Parts: sequence; structure tokens; C-alpha cells
Amino acid sequence: MVVAVTGDLGGFVMGMAAFSVLLILGLYMAVVFIHRYKFIQNNMDKLKAHYPVLGLPKEQRNAAFLNKLNQGRTPAAPHRRSKKRRG
Repeated sequence: MVVAVTGDLGGFVMGMAAFSVLLILGLYMAVVFIHRYKFIQNNMDKLKAHYPVLGLPKEQRNAAFLNKLNQGRTPAAPHRRSKKRRG
């Protein structure tokens, strides 16, 4: 068994197996990203209705996100300056 894995033929078989796994993974990722790109292109109006900041420049997207985040947040309670000791 060890000779089959470490020999010339075993190394070739292991290399082909690794190549096959990487090939399948690469094809899967390509198909997923291509379909995601096509979906975005075909449904841009629906996506903009759901995500209003889509299509804005990066600086405006970040500012809009931070404004939205800060609007829903309540002010934090003040922290204690000192801790009373028991004893």
C-alpha cells in the first residue's frame, strides 16, 4: 500500500487527484460568480429598491451606512468613573 502511494505511479495518481479537485472547485466558483453577475445585471432595479445605496460612490455608501446605523442606535449609558470598595 505504501509503495502504491509513494512510487512513481502513486505520485502521478495523487497529482491528478489534486488537479481534479482544484479544477472542480475552480469551475464551481466561476459558475457561481458568473451567475451572480448576471443576476445583478438583470435585476438592478429590484436590487436598488432593496438596497438604496447601491450604485453610489464608495464614500457616499459608507456615509449613508454610518448615518443609518447611528439613527437606530440609542445613546450609551455613561460609564462609572470610580468603583466603590466594599469592606
